[in-house]
Amino acid sequence: MTHHLILARSDITANAMDAWLELLGEEPLTGKNDPRRIVWPTESTGGEVPIHAYESLCERIEEAARAGAEAIPLNRVAVLVDSIDLSALDVVSEGGDWDSLIAMLILTFPEIRWVFGVITGVDKDREKLSEEEKRIVEWHSLPSLLADWRRDPLFDPTGLRDWIRKNTNCRLAHTTKDDLRLPERDKLAAAIDEEKSYARFHGYTAYRFGYRADVITTWTAMRERFGKGKDEGESPEKSHGYWLLLEDMSLNFPDRERDTHLLHLEKDRATRCPKLNSIDPELEISRYRILITTGQTGHQDNSTLRENRAYLRGKKLGRGKVVLKPTSGMFDLWKQCGLLRKTPGSKRLGNAEGFQWPPARPRGTGEQCGHGAPGKLLLVADKLIERSQVSIDKAATVGDAVRGAVLATDALELTGGRTPTTAIEALSLKHRFEVLAECQFSGTEHHIETKPRMDEIALETEAISQWFDKSQRKKAALNGQMHILNEVVRVLREHNQFDEEQVCVRHVRELHTTLWMRKRPWRYVFFPFIRYVELLLASFPQFLIIVAVWLSVLAVLFALALPDTCGGAVGISERVVLGLESAITSFFSIGSPIYHDVGVCSPTTLPTGWVVFVSSLAIMSGFLHLGVLITHLYTLVSRR
Repeated sequence: MTHHLILARSDITANAMDAWLELLGEEPLTGKNDPRRIVWPTESTGGEVPIHAYESLCERIEEAARAGAEAIPLNRVAVLVDSIDLSALDVVSEGGDWDSLIAMLILTFPEIRWVFGVITGVDKDREKLSEEEKRIVEWHSLPSLLADWRRDPLFDPTGLRDWIRKNTNCRLAHTTKDDLRLPERDKLAAAIDEEKSYARFHGYTAYRFGYRADVITTWTAMRERFGKGKDEGESPEKSHGYWLLLEDMSLNFPDRERDTHLLHLEKDRATRCPKLNSIDPELEISRYRILITTGQTGHQDNSTLRENRAYLRGKKLGRGKVVLKPTSGMFDLWKQCGLLRKTPGSKRLGNAEGFQWPPARPRGTGEQCGHGAPGKLLLVADKLIERSQVSIDKAATVGDAVRGAVLATDALELTGGRTPTTAIEALSLKHRFEVLAECQFSGTEHHIETKPRMDEIALETEAISQWFDKSQRKKAALNGQMHILNEVVRVLREHNQFDEEQVCVRHVRELHTTLWMRKRPWRYVFFPFIRYVELLLASFPQFLIIVAVWLSVLAVLFALALPDTCGGAVGISERVVLGLESAITSFFSIGSPIYHDVGVCSPTTLPTGWVVFVSSLAIMSGFLHLGVLITHLYTLVSRR
């Protein structure tokens, strides 16, 4: 059951909103001290007081929303606000007006549903409203509380948080003359699965790459978003509005009627949900429709999967594809969907069209350029980071990890990278929560894709470091990468992801030695040796290949260095065998070559020139590689 709070400007409007609590089946307010009743301090005017009011309201909302639990439950809390001016919902307005305060609170609590009693600042004629205004009025007005289903607000499906960002960008551009632009999510995705863990994992993956996302886990929500079937006497009037669809194939919703079947996309799903008829491009307008499934359909010949695959190939608009579970984490999911690629105007792989992140290089214009993110944005970002940090050790489910990742992602984007220390901390939390979600989620493979994540960390830390002095940028980027990867290694180690941990540790080692050499330029004389050792430590198979190459080279050198009179070995084959024997025995014994026949190639018959040189080379290389071998063996044996 949803837990409702009241946030009002005055006692009068708070009491008026109390009637809705009774209508929704909750106990009425017990008086002014009821924790569900929050009234904005009347003395909040100008100066530092708005900051205190924001912090005070954050504490009261969080305490009331938790209702004794450790964290705010997902999609279970709604705040009823008496009134707002939709056009004034931005974060950077001067002073401490009500609408700016509400905008800050909405960004601070993305997991809470916000409902408004009176919405002003929009045209009274609904036909003149923009699509964004219509959507917000429909899903955030009081009558929406009586709807059959609740849209999970975590991934901003209604675009309320995106509306605040756009208003803030407009204010930054035209009032404060600041070139900071918060990233905006124009495209909408839907994660459809009866298993909430899958739906939230897929929904967050879409969110991190620049989509707003609906999490659809019930048949009621499915029918609401994609239309009732023709046999129910209704036909859809408009398209579903989703740019990306991530669907499970076997949708066994708990509230689905017994005779409702959704396994076959064309015969079942398109009939029950006409807006999912991919043959009709006017209704099914998604550019990407991805069917994510285990591949099991209950038929021995798996004919349904083949027919669904063929149906998606025939999609009239955009692309359709089948992805088989399990995947190797978020990046692997995006890669298999065919989405891990650059879009026009974007630096980062996988971004949705129009989503600009990481931030562009500073242009050096604007009144605020070079002075960090605007104060109120930084205040909200700090609060999001604080909330995220508190939950990092308490995240026991995929939902908890995803919520923490959303908090950190929003905090990172609100800084615009302009406050590097805060941005790096938010970026670190984001990747820690994402890796935690991948480790906790049983729907991912044991081996997680790590290379794209490390590449993304390098890209974003480099972008954030542009706000340092030019002489410090490279150093700051390397330090940022090392800090984030060390935190990621800790998460991987706690969840016994040995191989992924080693990949990250190897990269941390490279970053550390790079910083060590940059600190004292004369240390670059050790560059070849250090990089070679790092190459040996990269992986055990790679180490074995390098050892084999060394033995081959030493065998050739020994064969060339041995005299013709050595044991009568005058033929090429005999010389090669003797050279290989010399290489192996000298390399592994870390001493002079040992021969199988006493008297053959005795020291008195050996020359003192090339053989001594090759033997010395074999001894030194054997000593080095023996140490690396011991390191590899210890690492393998100590694997938990």
